[in-house]
Amino acid sequence: MIFEISPNYRRGVKLYDLSPDARAVLCPPGVPEYFDGRPVAHLWIDPGFKIATKNGTLNDMIYWFSGPDSVCSERALKAFEPFLEHVEVIPLGPIRGVPFFVLNATYFEEDLIDPVETDRLRARTNYHGLDNSFAVRTSWKPRYHMFRMPESYGRTFVTEDVKLAGEQAKLKGVAFYDVSEPNALNFFRSLLDPPEPRKAKK
Repeated sequence: MIFEISPNYRRGVKLYDLSPDARAVLCPPGVPEYFDGRPVAHLWIDPGFKIATKNGTLNDMIYWFSGPDSVCSERALKAFEPFLEHVEVIPLGPIRGVPFFVLNATYFEEDLIDPVETDRLRARTNYHGLDNSFAVRTSWKPRYHMFRMPESYGRTFVTEDVKLAGEQAKLKGVAFYDVSEPNALNFFRSLLDPPEPRKAKK
């Protein structure tokens, strides 16, 4: 099974902003705003991040508006250590005195998706054109445990071994979304605040 790894967007500390100098180096014109899988450790400069939710819980994975994905605590780094082939580990610096790191997966998996089965999977919903779920080829075997896919910039995918390691380490605020879920829009719905209860009619 394949999972997308992501911070829990609704809880915990969030970061925002890149300094103009960092944006020019890490997100130059002509590439996606988020990390596109290029090696960037050799370019890294102080990104100048700010904390958006100062009173939030300091989780093991932090969401960064307009910044790098996969910002992980030292605890998460230790849990994922056996699976970091083709992953740059870039020290981000302390947040509330706790060391954090950016995990930048640089390997692209080109031949993972089964297009026919993916169409069938997405056809089960009413959101065929918007659904990000996909079916994995039955013959596919992972070369590496953390990777990206073409045209899925800013998203990091992992194998079940990584998910199990995260669960065994009891990491906080780290979500693993099954890519084969028939309606990936459920992920986006989870970002929204719950609707207010309807008022009873008088």
